[in-house]
Amino acid sequence: STNIISGTPTETGTFGIVLKAVNDCGSDVETLLLNVIPSGGGGGNPDSSNISIVKTSDKATANAGDTVTYTLTVSNAGPNNATGVSVLDILPGTLNFVSASTTSGSYATTTGIWSIGSLLNGSSTALTLVSTIASSTEGQKITNTATASSTQSDPDTNNNTSTVDVNVNTPSCTSNCGGGGGGGSTPSADVTVVK
Repeated sequence: STNIISGTPTETGTFGIVLKAVNDCGSDVETLLLNVIPSGGGGGNPDSSNISIVKTSDKATANAGDTVTYTLTVSNAGPNNATGVSVLDILPGTLNFVSASTTSGSYATTTGIWSIGSLLNGSSTALTLVSTIASSTEGQKITNTATASSTQSDPDTNNNTSTVDVNVNTPSCTSNCGGGGGGGSTPSADVTVVK
């Protein structure tokens, strides 16, 4: 089913909205980033800032328990300076948060919001998120997405989201692995009976 959330904003800023869906198959939680900007008024061309984000990982494949370091780089291609710049990046449950460090602003682990503030035209800033891969994730693909926004209008929203995947290796068999498939030989023994 579809539900609608509506209302009149009373303040500007970036807000994380947590949505939880529950059905017979289980539950799912998603956090959406809502960016409330001041209304324009007076006509004319409003300030705009082309905010973009690129997210990378130091590993494409890893083992459960390994450390994975993500780097998020937010840039402003103008034409104006940007204010109220923020990024939503909630680590999935398959990752354990270790630390966050940034060249500007701060990252809140409770909301997954990196609050940057102002970003000058032609400048960029970075956030490093360090995590470990949770146990029991062998064979899974861990997808992590970051979304950037600002209070200015953005002429190109196609570069506001960046996603990176890390594939978790399946451990190799070390004992009692069996032949399983491939038509292995059948156990046999030479038996001699003397009567």
